[in-house]
Amino acid sequence: MKNLTLIFLQILILIGCKSEPKKIENVTESQKSESEIGQKDSQEFVHLIDTIKISGKTILILRPDSLRFQSYLDSGKEWIYEVDSDFGFGFSIALDSLNFDGVTEEVTEKRYVKIIECKGCPLIIDRDTIDYGFILTQPNKKIEIDNNVFPSEYFIERFEEYFKK
Repeated sequence: MKNLTLIFLQILILIGCKSEPKKIENVTESQKSESEIGQKDSQEFVHLIDTIKISGKTILILRPDSLRFQSYLDSGKEWIYEVDSDFGFGFSIALDSLNFDGVTEEVTEKRYVKIIECKGCPLIIDRDTIDYGFILTQPNKKIEIDNNVFPSEYFIERFEEYFKK
């Protein structure tokens, strides 16, 4: 009898703890539109996980991410080591020679670049096709994008032209 009572109590507890699915019957039009907006926002900004945000006077140095670099190696393009070295060497000399106040220097491997302050900003740039290069930004001025590997003299000249007062 005690066992029967305990089993009966356990069944009641299990039935009582089970939650019923909620029914959505009276969804208003405003609730539908708010839901649709939330879905659109989340879909639109999913890529921002792989995004760098920059503002002000900035030299953003673009390099390929490790997966892309590895894909070059896997496809037999070992020249990528030399390109990477030349690019890094040219940029380090150029950045060491600059003497601009308030210019931030950043290196990124991220695919998307969100620029907060510039002429025509905010902007989001998908740099999927740019392995090596740079983006120059400053408030109230159009951005400049260059996507190639050059000697340090080229970089110095471009930076001086862009950031001169």
